[in-house]
Parts: sequence; structure tokens; C-alpha cells
Amino acid sequence: ASKSNRKISVDAHRPKKIGFLIPFISDIHALTLAYLIGIELPFPEYDLHIIQTHSIEHEEYSVKKLRNEGYEGLIIFPIDNEIYSDTILALQVDRFPYVLLDRRFQGINSSYVISDNQYGGVLCVKHLTKLGHTKIAFCASSNLSEQGTENRYLGYMQELKRNHIEADETKVFFSLSDET
Repeated sequence: ASKSNRKISVDAHRPKKIGFLIPFISDIHALTLAYLIGIELPFPEYDLHIIQTHSIEHEEYSVKKLRNEGYEGLIIFPIDNEIYSDTILALQVDRFPYVLLDRRFQGINSSYVISDNQYGGVLCVKHLTKLGHTKIAFCASSNLSEQGTENRYLGYMQELKRNHIEADETKVFFSLSDET
């Protein structure tokens, strides 16, 4: 048989299928996350599938689809939404293995990995004040409804106040996209 007609045999030891759902892979942060998760979940122990979800509907569809297809765990960078996703909450209720990235559901005992965004905002202002700056703008690629942005903004405001710098709302900038 020619090489193109040969069947590829699948070893009896199948890799664990893991899904990684992320809204967009459009910046260095998202690319780095995908790259590092791929390193931590190497083949042949794991078979990692990355899905860009783009919308809450696509996220919910993907979670349900991957569960139905026998995936053994999910890593979910949720679409930022002001309400909890029923589909993700069902994972918790059903004790399906999942980890949230950069989000935490208040009052829900789920697995998550987040940055200390509030402290990040503090560190940014602290650094600039050490350099002698007193007019410090806040710029973000998303609006305050996004948890990480809200927490960075709180840290920014906290450190301005600690340094007796008056907050200037004309120096607060959010995403230039149509979403804000």
C-alpha cells in the first residue's frame, strides 16, 4: 500500500483529551497562554485542542460539545460576562474537571488561576510615582465590566489616593473598539 493509503494505528494508550477555550487569540498574552499550556500538557500524555469561542453562545456550545465528545477536562478563559454561564456552572455541579483562567466566580468554589490585577495596578502607579510622575493615566483594552480591568483600576485608584494624587477622569481610557 502506498503511504497515502496506509491507516495510522492508534496506540492502546490514548492521550487524555483536554480542551482549552479562549475568546480570541489576538495578542501576545493569549498566544503565550496557548503556548505555555501546550508545554505543560505535552503529547502523547495529552491531546490538547484549542478553540477560539468569540461569543457566549459559542463558548456554551463548545463546552457542551467537548463534554459530549469525551474530553477529560477543560481549561476555560471565559467570555467576560456580567452573569455566570449556566454551562460552566453545570461543570461545577457535575464535578466535571475544569479550570477557569483569569476569572473567578464569586461564591462558587471552582478551580481558577488568576493574576493579582489589583496589586498590578498598585505596582504600576508605585513605579511611576517613584520616577516623579504625578499625572498618571489609566489605559485598558477593555471596559470596567471585565474583572481584571476593574481590579487593575481599583489598584490604580488605591495607589493614587495613597500618594495624595487626585484622580482625573479625563485620564482614564478604555478600549477604542465599538464594544465600550
